[in-house]
Amino acid sequence: MPVEQIGNALIAEAYYTASGNVATGLTVTCDVDKLVADGTYAALVTGAAATEGRNGIYFYILASGSVDAKAVYNFVFKAPGETVDQEDIVAAWTAGQTWVENVDAASSTLATAIALETLRTILARSSVAGSIDANELTLIRGDSYDSDTDNAIEGLGDISNRINLWVVVKKSTALTDLQATIFAEETAGITRLNGVAYTTTGHSIITVSDEVAGDLRWQLDEVVTNALTPGLYFYDIQTLDNAGAVKTWRQVKQFTVLPDVARVIV
Repeated sequence: MPVEQIGNALIAEAYYTASGNVATGLTVTCDVDKLVADGTYAALVTGAAATEGRNGIYFYILASGSVDAKAVYNFVFKAPGETVDQEDIVAAWTAGQTWVENVDAASSTLATAIALETLRTILARSSVAGSIDANELTLIRGDSYDSDTDNAIEGLGDISNRINLWVVVKKSTALTDLQATIFAEETAGITRLNGVAYTTTGHSIITVSDEVAGDLRWQLDEVVTNALTPGLYFYDIQTLDNAGAVKTWRQVKQFTVLPDVARVIV
């Protein structure tokens, strides 16, 4: 039985067949009754014309003003005198269930709520010693990012024979590099942002401070972070060496974009 909130219109359907085949062109009416929680039964609609849709479907819409209480709303479709397999067909809705009525915000607001819950989770984790992977990266949407001050990227290993290095961020590991949220190179800067070619390549700077230890600094301009949607992502760091070998130094690590309140550069 489908559920709805009080004050919203209800639409019910009946499917008619004749000898097992779709029945069209019928004259179908609909009665609607309301059964409230205390057992009171009331007739709301009697003999209203149902509308024919396609493929033997007939429907009736109960106006929102009639959906005024926590109740079961029964729709009885009738096709008296028609050559059909079943003349009377019943459909039902329930309105005003507690969990439905508690959905008191538009779904369009859920992104903010989810972002806040992400923030709470991260803060809760940070209160537990040693619970956060040192390889996780976190930034605030719309802020300039500098890994030297925000998240140290150190100890990758000896990358002195590299000829290029990439830091790539994606919402899913199944996405291609062209679909990357951030595709940043040491030699060419940022070339993809939110799956689209990005031409202001200098908005990402990767600087290796210790090649043997594998320490590097990653900086992102606030214009880049401003374009990100708060949430959880994945990243890794790869290199290409002078022998043509590709190596991943950090594989599928968490990259978190936190929501912001003030949006100065917007």
